[in-house]
Amino acid sequence: MIEEDQGGKQPPVQSISFAFDQQSTPVSAIAANWLSRSYFILILLGLMLGTLYWVLMILPDSIEPSNIEPATSIVATTPPRLLEQSPWHDAQLAKHRRAAQDVLSQVLEQQSLLEDKRIERWAPQPFAYALKLAEVGDGFYRAQQFSVAMEHYHRALTQLTTLENRVTEVFAGYLTAGQKALAAQNSQQAKQQLTMALYLKPNDSDASFAFDRAIVLDQVLSLIKAGNILRDEQQLEAAKDKFSEANSLDPDSGVVTQLLATIDEAIEQRDYSAAMSKGYTDINRNRLVQAIGSFRLAQKISPQATAPQQAITQSKNLQMKHNIAQLMDRASQFEQQEQWLGAQQQYQKILGLDSSLMAAKLGQISSGAREAQQQQLNRIIEQPLRLSNDKIYQQAQLTYENALKTKQPGKYLASQISQVKKILSQVRLPVALRIESDSHTEITLFRVGSLGNFSTRELQLRPGRYTIVGSRDGYLDVRQQITLNPNSQLMTIVVRCSQKVTNG
Repeated sequence: MIEEDQGGKQPPVQSISFAFDQQSTPVSAIAANWLSRSYFILILLGLMLGTLYWVLMILPDSIEPSNIEPATSIVATTPPRLLEQSPWHDAQLAKHRRAAQDVLSQVLEQQSLLEDKRIERWAPQPFAYALKLAEVGDGFYRAQQFSVAMEHYHRALTQLTTLENRVTEVFAGYLTAGQKALAAQNSQQAKQQLTMALYLKPNDSDASFAFDRAIVLDQVLSLIKAGNILRDEQQLEAAKDKFSEANSLDPDSGVVTQLLATIDEAIEQRDYSAAMSKGYTDINRNRLVQAIGSFRLAQKISPQATAPQQAITQSKNLQMKHNIAQLMDRASQFEQQEQWLGAQQQYQKILGLDSSLMAAKLGQISSGAREAQQQQLNRIIEQPLRLSNDKIYQQAQLTYENALKTKQPGKYLASQISQVKKILSQVRLPVALRIESDSHTEITLFRVGSLGNFSTRELQLRPGRYTIVGSRDGYLDVRQQITLNPNSQLMTIVVRCSQKVTNG
């Protein structure tokens, strides 16, 4: 805070008289009479006037400590007696009077300027001294001693100019004090100091800016107090609303800015902790997908934190183990049901998650072999007539023998083995076939040979597919295909060429 100069009560400001047109009474006759009476009195009067001039004009200048004159340096002076002047002297007086008036107008201008800047609050005694100089000069002016009056006016102007030159320094003091009061959150002190600063420099942007902040400081402090209470009650969003409202009133308040940063951090930490806690709870409950989602939310809330990514990796590993365990269970179920293709597909999925898992590799190999065996046995069962081919029969026999070596075969495999065994035993047993003809048709049985002409003939043939062709001169050939299934009853067929060939 800027202290008022010299403290104490301010002396009353005297008004300056403007008796510019006062005329003196002619005294030439009196002067001539007086001079004729006594030279001694004249000499004594001259010494008194010289002494008075030295006291008023020379002595104060020789003892001034600075440009600002103390009020005690003014010596009360009684204007001399008015004398009658000549016209030429009157013209000179008029000239000096105008000069004095010019200086006085500058004094008045400076006085008005400093009064607008509330000088009576920051330099009351130097200002009063300047006005006192002008007042003394005004007395000399009324006595038509314009040179002496102008000298006093000049000294008053110098004093006022010196005070004006201090405006920037004084302004800086008030501005600094106001800014410090703002920082100390003292709104009353800040407004007082900044008001004075604006009187000194009304257009200064820094002072205006600081004053605007001081005006809303009480509101800002009230909002800060309410926000702090809400924060202590863990009502963080409501506290942030209060701090944001304070920030809208004073965006440049460092305190509010810090509070906003602190409340944002508190909200972030609360939400981050909640997300992480929920994620670990989901892990404990084996809800791994939900856990990963919670950890991703925590990662979004606090991107710089490393714990969420570690938790996500942990959750994914647990999820992979869980998925592998589920797939292994499904593969085992398929194996128990002897659905080897389904088991093989489950092992393939497991290896897609972890290609190094040996159990899945062995399971895939085993289920693949069982699936191939199952397909081979089914083909023997579904197409037994293929076994009429010796090579295919041998392969079927080998497949059967390998199936017998399977440890703990399931019901389905046991059924397959039983069926294949029966087929293998029956496929080599002859099946009876009776062929009836007309003794004119020549019969040929493919894979057997020509049977000649006959009316009836029985054959013992291996199960399989056969083609019989009948031919006779002058008749169209006939052809039949038959299938002899293992262990089937006697089959009878008729082969006769009965349709004659006609020549076009």
